[in-house]
Amino acid sequence: MREGARLSLDIDLPGGLGRLRLAVDDDADGAVDRRLKFRPVTTGRGANDQLAPKVKVAARPFAGPSGEPLVEVRIHASEPGGSEVARTEYAVDPAGVAGTYDGPFVVPADGTLIVRAVDRAGNVTAPHVRVALR
Repeated sequence: MREGARLSLDIDLPGGLGRLRLAVDDDADGAVDRRLKFRPVTTGRGANDQLAPKVKVAARPFAGPSGEPLVEVRIHASEPGGSEVARTEYAVDPAGVAGTYDGPFVVPADGTLIVRAVDRAGNVTAPHVRVALR
């Protein structure tokens, strides 16, 4: 989210949290750029989860079509506390590439990959996993 962004909360009751949405205007131009859904509260075994997710990273270097050094990245997150992994996030420094992991991706073999996972109970991998891309 950028400085100056505006947030608004759309509530449609009695539908519960499944109908609650956060509207985000990233550039504060008056138009909603994206809407975020709230997820149901964690229940059962995961309700008392205090364990952070575990993250494993596989980085496979290879040469691109023009001989440029590239790395294929695969990330696996597991959740020992029972609340399920909500998302896995990554950033490549200094390339400025960042996002939510949804499958293998390729980046230049330069810099550092930083990865963390967040579970549905709000626990975050700490320290973040750092992998040199070479």
